[in-house]
Amino acid sequence: MMDGLVKRYRAILTVGMLLVVVSFFVGLWRVLNQVTIEELAGLGDTTSAAYLSVAAIESVLHAYAEIVPLFGLGILKLGIGFAIVTIVVNLRSTGENARASLAKINLRPPDTKPPLFARIFARLLVLGILIEAVAVLITVGWMAAEVAIIDTGLAHFFEIFAEPLEGLGVAFLIGGIALGLATIVLNLSTQALILPGRLVQIATGKESEPANVEALFPKRTLMLTYLGMIITASGLIPLAFIRLFVTIPTPTWENWMFVGIGTMLFSIAYWLLTIIKWLREQRINLSKAVADSAGIDVPEIEPRLSITRFVPILAIIGFLWMISFAVLGLLFSAGLVGPYGPLVRPGKAIGMATIFLGIGLALMTIVVNLRLTAFMLPGAFSKIVSAIKGEKVEGAPGFPVDNPLSLAPKKLFGGIILGAIIAAMGTFPLAWIRIANPDLFLIAERMIGTTVALGVGIIFFAIGLFFGTIVTFVSGRRIMISEGVETCVYYAAEKLST
Repeated sequence: MMDGLVKRYRAILTVGMLLVVVSFFVGLWRVLNQVTIEELAGLGDTTSAAYLSVAAIESVLHAYAEIVPLFGLGILKLGIGFAIVTIVVNLRSTGENARASLAKINLRPPDTKPPLFARIFARLLVLGILIEAVAVLITVGWMAAEVAIIDTGLAHFFEIFAEPLEGLGVAFLIGGIALGLATIVLNLSTQALILPGRLVQIATGKESEPANVEALFPKRTLMLTYLGMIITASGLIPLAFIRLFVTIPTPTWENWMFVGIGTMLFSIAYWLLTIIKWLREQRINLSKAVADSAGIDVPEIEPRLSITRFVPILAIIGFLWMISFAVLGLLFSAGLVGPYGPLVRPGKAIGMATIFLGIGLALMTIVVNLRLTAFMLPGAFSKIVSAIKGEKVEGAPGFPVDNPLSLAPKKLFGGIILGAIIAAMGTFPLAWIRIANPDLFLIAERMIGTTVALGVGIIFFAIGLFFGTIVTFVSGRRIMISEGVETCVYYAAEKLST
């Protein structure tokens, strides 16, 4: 059942995006409802059936806006996570197929036990969405309490726990995505370091020095991922329980949780940079393998893409922005922000959008590198096979691309840019309107959350499509490497038997 769900990541992405879009239109309904409330209040009508009806609708829509759009974002994150699971499955199959082929000539690399994070990240994704579903149920209870269907005294309890519980789900979902990327790094680095050496050994008989993959794994980035998960989860334990008895201003505890989310997104940007590093390293090592196997000179691969240098810059700026708004949340609670208080809660959306732009640039670079890898692999294996057979080898393993950026899926990055602009609108102009025009305060307020959710939803959907594109190339990579290694082993075995 789990395998079937994982393969349907595109359908899951679609469902999540639809829920976010529907929530946006519910937000528009809430704006219209608020206009009616203000019109009736302006006429001094606050006791009629009409006023009580629109007030009850506002109570329900308020609870809906607090959690349901976030559940839609959770489903989008699940779709992204399942796409990453599919990538990991293909990478593992690549390694297993290569080891099985190399075992036929006693060159099988030693098996290593996957670390804990590689074994559990898919389960964390499922656990995260289940927790978010529970948060939705609590929100339904909150809605019922708000309109006095059940004990209104429970409204505060439900309000205290609904969003922090959803935050725990976010910790598992985004953390699971980050740990899935860490698993990709682990598999890619192993294959980039060990496989080319084994191919040279097949062709020349020279033993390759075993690489210490574990020593090269970025443990600091892993610790950063765990730290982000802990900070985000702390919105529930212990903060939610403390808030039952002590009043903590919303900007303070909410921005603290978003520091955790920002930390996880920051780590994701660096996991993607590490993936880029190992994709390049694989092509560099394959070129060296061809050169060493055939005894020829092979030209170096293309320089790093210029857009890659902006990834850490955007990630750092966005991360620092989110930390600064956590500090502003503390200043808000101390009454030191003054008239700019309405910017404190929505202001962090700009920080998130900035990190996502960096992530989008990294994903574009990954797709370019995968396409360049697809161009190289057939030629590299063909030349190594020729070297094994004792034939003359000439030329580079692949063909040059004058402008590698022409291979980038710019339309998908355009989706991330669009989402970032919409998400940033939650601060400018909507949050600014709340300051500049007090008469429009509540009307602008009603649009902020769903506008930010729509922007982030578009970003997540585009990221999911990026990973869907990556799945296609990784699947093709699995076939090419598996068949290439098997062909090398076949001719090596044939040579040994003669």
